[in-house]
Amino acid sequence: MTIGTAVLRLAVFIGIIALCLGTRNQWNWAKLVRGATLGLMFLVGGIGGWAYWSSLPPTSPVSELWDISLGASKSDVRFLKGEPSEIVEPGTWVYVADSRRTYYLAFGSTDAITRILVVSGPGFSSRTSLLGVRTGFGAQRLVDQLGEPSRVLHLSNDLRRAYLYSHLNAVFLLEQGAVVSYGIYDIEAGDPFAEGGDEVGTVSDSEEPPGGLRRRSSTLRNSIG
Repeated sequence: MTIGTAVLRLAVFIGIIALCLGTRNQWNWAKLVRGATLGLMFLVGGIGGWAYWSSLPPTSPVSELWDISLGASKSDVRFLKGEPSEIVEPGTWVYVADSRRTYYLAFGSTDAITRILVVSGPGFSSRTSLLGVRTGFGAQRLVDQLGEPSRVLHLSNDLRRAYLYSHLNAVFLLEQGAVVSYGIYDIEAGDPFAEGGDEVGTVSDSEEPPGGLRRRSSTLRNSIG
């Protein structure tokens, strides 16, 4: 403690004493102290309660990512985002948002979206997250943030794992113990990936997508697997 700080504290203390002595006949200091103490207790309790509730894992499911909702139709997606950058297979559209983010939209048999996955590229913004989880988070940090996953799927010859949080409609892909991509899925449509399989399935090169877009027959392991 410096001399200046000590002098300042002493001056404040003397000022409080002088105020009490000078107003002891006008103010009910006992009542004021009780009121201030009670107010301080409420303040501390409120801050403690907020900190506690903020630390609890989220409980509300996520139904929208990149301004697209689960269950949206191909027509809705075209209207919102335009034509896809690429069609990987009949039910998966790819949108390259920018150099940092690529979105994979999977459609079910009714042409409604059942899964939206975002894949990071070089320079991916760490400020972008899902349920407070960013790419680069370790497995333990993911569990600390969201709790234990509902299930863990082993993918791509066990090189990757998918942490499923079915009550949140959320899935996180981890490689070498860290989150590399994440997304949301419709739990009514089943697991977003097949146990032991690839992240994106294969299709025949003979199948031609609508609109003349090229469709790849690879599994996109370099992108999300």
